[in-house]
Amino acid sequence: MPLIPPPYFIRAMQLSDLPEVMQNEAAAYATPWVEEGYRQELTQNKQAHYFVIGRHGSIRDELIGHAGYWLIYDEGHISTIAIHPNWQNRGLGRLLLWHNLDAIRQHPVTLITLEVRESNGYAQRLYQRFGFEIVGRRKRYYQDNGEDALIMSLDPQDEAFDRRMAEQWAELGEML
Repeated sequence: MPLIPPPYFIRAMQLSDLPEVMQNEAAAYATPWVEEGYRQELTQNKQAHYFVIGRHGSIRDELIGHAGYWLIYDEGHISTIAIHPNWQNRGLGRLLLWHNLDAIRQHPVTLITLEVRESNGYAQRLYQRFGFEIVGRRKRYYQDNGEDALIMSLDPQDEAFDRRMAEQWAELGEML
């Protein structure tokens, strides 16, 4: 896995991160997960893998986002990805997604999936850059407003996936 450019870092989420994770979650989402959900994922779900992205600071490190995925048999499922609004539009969400996809492809998976709000065209375009395609819909999936979720997936064994990952990494290197 390539090195993350300074001053940023990505590492496994820890229980001690949860207060900051919950602040970012509340800032990024209308219906944030609850802390107990993350606590259970970190301590009881062996298929769950969560990461934080942060920035090294002069006084202390600051967590600015998080993401996670599940491994379910031969499938990787991106369960969440969030960047604090103050840090959005800087390529950090793309970096975190790249990191998750790179981690998932280290496992023998044949499919990677995620759900995204139908109204979130920005996220859909980001996912499409990596090769995700819309393959289905979950009616009234989001509880806050009954919005549908689009199901997107990609084949990590496709040669085009490796090419897209390399292209995205090169673009990230120019951005960050």
